[in-house]
Amino acid sequence: MDTVRVSIVGVLLFSATVIVYLSIVAWRRRISAGAPAVYFCLCMALLAIYTLSYALELSSNTLDAILFWIKFEYLGIPTMIPMWLLFALSVTGRGSWITPRRMAVLFVIPVVTILANYTNQFHHLYYATTSLDANGHFPTLVVTTGPFYWLHLIYSNICLIIITYLFIHMLVKAAPSFRRQAAIFCVGLLIPWIGYAFYFSGHSPYHLDLIPIAMGITAPLLALGVFQFQILDIVPIAREIVFEEMIDGVLVLDTKDRIVDYNPAIQFMLPEIIRASIGRTVNEVLVGRPELLRQIEKNSLETIQLKVHDGDKETHTFQSRASWMHSSRGKVVGRTIALHDYTQETSLLNQLKDLARRDGLTGIFNYRHFSELANAEIERAQRYKKVFSLIILDLDRFKRVNDRYGHAAGDVALKAVVNRCRRRIRKVDIMARFGGEEFVILLPETAPEKAGVLAERLCAAIRTKPIRYEGQAIRVTASFGVTGLVSPRKVSLEDLFRAADKALYIAKKGGRDQVSVQTYPVRREPA
Repeated sequence: MDTVRVSIVGVLLFSATVIVYLSIVAWRRRISAGAPAVYFCLCMALLAIYTLSYALELSSNTLDAILFWIKFEYLGIPTMIPMWLLFALSVTGRGSWITPRRMAVLFVIPVVTILANYTNQFHHLYYATTSLDANGHFPTLVVTTGPFYWLHLIYSNICLIIITYLFIHMLVKAAPSFRRQAAIFCVGLLIPWIGYAFYFSGHSPYHLDLIPIAMGITAPLLALGVFQFQILDIVPIAREIVFEEMIDGVLVLDTKDRIVDYNPAIQFMLPEIIRASIGRTVNEVLVGRPELLRQIEKNSLETIQLKVHDGDKETHTFQSRASWMHSSRGKVVGRTIALHDYTQETSLLNQLKDLARRDGLTGIFNYRHFSELANAEIERAQRYKKVFSLIILDLDRFKRVNDRYGHAAGDVALKAVVNRCRRRIRKVDIMARFGGEEFVILLPETAPEKAGVLAERLCAAIRTKPIRYEGQAIRVTASFGVTGLVSPRKVSLEDLFRAADKALYIAKKGGRDQVSVQTYPVRREPA
């Protein structure tokens, strides 16, 4: 056999061997890598059929033998390109496009191509004529193509153009840490494209089909990608969709805590993360984030809160969550730090909590929350031997206001009374709505006598100025019961309310629109 023929057949057999091995490896990794590994496996299997059959074709000396092996080649030629397209779609994050119906449509023309080639002797619509060229080092097939051949050629070229676009787009979008994998895909396509161009332009030596030979060069390159750069272990799946467009910020670290990747969202959250941060340790880059560094240094997977100031604007609150990354063999290969901006959730949660603590009409605290605050204040006052006072005020004959002017007017009056009181009490004083038209005020570090003076001012403020509603002047008055503790003895909130109620009863009984002060403990009246 001619030396040139032996060399070419040898290259093809070596290429077929490497491709078969790649197919086996991809199949073994189908569980960890998913659909991309399955499509890659099938594509390599079809390419192996094509390459091996072409080696056997070049080893043949008769036209019948060559046409026999071509039939085997056409099990792989028309089907491997749409299979490669499926791989490209899945590895670039467009796997959702792949449905059973679309897959069936994708393989219609390949199946027609195979049938047209297998039945060519009956219609000659694929190869119009076939002959041997024996002028070279070995006989090669010379054909005149028919319409089905051109249908196959146009379809294959469309698929290849789409595949090329997908991989180039992935290369442009890939982060630095994944750019080598994307580059391998692009170079792996470029070499067959060159062979493809030479073959169909008529510049191929000895009329050789250079595509399987070009794949003999591409196969070791793909092997390097699979084993060295772990294409099927850490595939840059849809970075532009899944990673680049994530709302949450993601920082990827290797086992030595060096930054290997990040998405744009984290640059908003941590502005110090820039392209130059790739390859640097997280301790160098995030030196101003001690709480985040502590989480990383402790290998903590617990969620922490992180506050970031947005210039002179608002402070953002983030949840930081660390997760281990494992290879398909279970080995730890790094960590991801995910930051979720829950500033709005925190704000809404605080608003909901605030609504649960406040009266819906007046905006002051409801009695339930007042009780929590008052009990804490009483405990503090008793611990540090501080005085404090409690005021209960009740609007006099308020039912008459609702009956005469309507409930809407009554609501306006209630809010007006609250506003007048809030303008005259301190920020540390706690005011709440106790009932329908009854209110309570706790005054920390205030003696009952001073609380009585304040109550007189509040009483006058309510009395002297009428409340305006739809052109009408509504006059309201209130009665006040004041109590407080001046001794270090134990007292409960219920005890204080009983004393304040006693004082309020005296004010009501005395003619309303006045203040009564009763220091705790209240003396019992003789029977």
